[in-house]
Amino acid sequence: MRHASKGAAAGRWGIVLAGGEGERLKPLIRQWLGHDKPKQFCTLTSDRTLLEETLDRVSGLVARERLVTIIGRDHGRYLNGCAARAGRVILQPAGRETAPGIFLPAAHILRADPDATVLIFPSDHFISSAPAFASCVERAAALAERRPDKIVLLGAVPDGPEQDYGWIEPERSWPRAAGAMKVSRFREKPGSREAAEMFEQGCLWNTMVMAVKVRTLWDLGRSCLPEMMAVFDGLLPELGTPREASALEEAYRRLGRFNFSSQIVERVPERVMVLPMTGVEWSDLGRPARIQEIMGRLGRGLPAAPAPCLAAAAA
Repeated sequence: MRHASKGAAAGRWGIVLAGGEGERLKPLIRQWLGHDKPKQFCTLTSDRTLLEETLDRVSGLVARERLVTIIGRDHGRYLNGCAARAGRVILQPAGRETAPGIFLPAAHILRADPDATVLIFPSDHFISSAPAFASCVERAAALAERRPDKIVLLGAVPDGPEQDYGWIEPERSWPRAAGAMKVSRFREKPGSREAAEMFEQGCLWNTMVMAVKVRTLWDLGRSCLPEMMAVFDGLLPELGTPREASALEEAYRRLGRFNFSSQIVERVPERVMVLPMTGVEWSDLGRPARIQEIMGRLGRGLPAAPAPCLAAAAA
């Protein structure tokens, strides 16, 4: 175990979400590599995979012994050299959408440290400035510790009326108020006219990067998704016991699909605060056009044939 860096405050845990299959980008990745591979395990915006970039950003914020990374059951072969930096790696038995992907690692944290502050990081995003991002996350964590009843979301500053993102409407327009704000409402993937209106009004993009006390997260899950949380509450006593693996398989057989954004945070906007992520260009790299635009600016044209190192690895 390594010791926490100066930026990794005691009591703060991290969850890295790396269990997605990247369905929207499968055709592009298949054309590029010649086979399927989730985007978080691809080298798109640098010579490191998106997961490796995420772990690098997280390393100064959360000590490795308090980091939990969730991946798909078949994703272990993609970890390669970054496995040692991923903290505790959890294999989810099956994809069940974003809420189970968050609550499974949160269950391990709740068992280990019920007073924890949890920082949640998707692993398939483009972040232009790691230092500026770290500063924003530190502010979000500190706010979640001062306001333990709230989820603190980082909101990306939009560069246009994007329709593919989730939007956050704060109580005051950004940038007139650059500090943390209460949330008026969420809007997922609006139409072109509404997206243009939200852009003009100073709304923000939902990055799904957040800070929250683990007990608050658990309680919100129980109030919004009691059916799902009954499964995870039943799983809690089995964690760390010889029955853990079989109990997890059984739990996922009974588990439905639940979306964290639409079925939790959008239902309780009064429990959410948004912090504008200033000084950072952000993208979830969900559309081929946006990937190609960012890679073009970085001087990394998307190759038409498999990159030699990746083709060799696939072989």
